Amino acid sequence: MLKTKFLYINILFTVVALGLHAYLTHKFFLLEGAEATGKSLCNLGGIWNCDAVSLSPYAQLLGFPIALWGLMTNLVFLLSQVILVLRQDAEDYWASLTLSLSLVIVTASVVMGLISVTQLGSLCLFCLSAYLLSALSLLFLSLAGLRYSQLPQNLASLLTHKATWLMVAAIPVLVFMVGRNWAGPLD
Repeated sequence: MLKTKFLYINILFTVVALGLHAYLTHKFFLLEGAEATGKSLCNLGGIWNCDAVSLSPYAQLLGFPIALWGLMTNLVFLLSQVILVLRQDAEDYWASLTLSLSLVIVTASVVMGLISVTQLGSLCLFCLSAYLLSALSLLFLSLAGLRYSQLPQNLASLLTHKATWLMVAAIPVLVFMVGRNWAGPLD
């Protein structure tokens, strides 16, 4: 049985993560275009330097900011959670997809966090907040009644379901469409 109060809390976490990623994406494009005025909200001095993290060579994937990839992935994650709430079935395909997206997001968070610590020597408070929210998602999806132990047996179903491929394909398509418009006209 799905415990929706935990899922609603997780949806709230995802909305906050969307806001963090939107801010970081906006700041990235301002810094890339040398239009940034003043320092970032999360530049606190010392190792806490969001601008240094945003301008690092690790801050882009396929020419778009990692924050934009996170924004679009969290948008798809939010959609999967909303569908799950509407369906009210913790054993459903959407539960497996939501859990899988959560694992992808937390894995990316761990990788980016390790890069910040080991390669950059700078940390971004907003990035760390997004990483924490991704970890909390694992917990709250479990509290909502979704079981990670079922993922291996549901993998074949996930990989053969057309909705999986539509959701996964939506991420780079959205990144490209939004990124090109957010960045401004192509040179």
